[in-house]
Amino acid sequence: MVHAVALAVLLLLAAAPLVTAEAAAAVTVRLSAESVVRAGEILLEDVATIEGDEPLARRLRQVRLGPAPPPGATQRLDPEYLRLRLREPGLDPTKVRVLGPDEMRVTRAFQVLTGSAVVDAAAREARERL
Repeated sequence: MVHAVALAVLLLLAAAPLVTAEAAAAVTVRLSAESVVRAGEILLEDVATIEGDEPLARRLRQVRLGPAPPPGATQRLDPEYLRLRLREPGLDPTKVRVLGPDEMRVTRAFQVLTGSAVVDAAAREARERL
């Protein structure tokens, strides 16, 4: 009986670090290999899915990663740089588990407009205002 209790205690102690590490990660950040951004600045929410403790997740979504590339251009984003950004003041990196590829690519959205499309849109707008 004593051996069974001792064995159960040992098993619980051996599993404790696994449970603690899992519980410590209040938020999971899943990085995307390819992302398209529309604004002039890249936010974490633009390149990742963020799930978990909602107050922390909301804060993480707004972490600025830097300027977006010019419209139509693509730039690489190093996930290690992203991990460094998660250490900004007030963020506890032990509460964040980051999963994803070794390399990320971010492309700035764009739309090519022909001259006739611009003229047509301007004419439509002018007619609506009359």
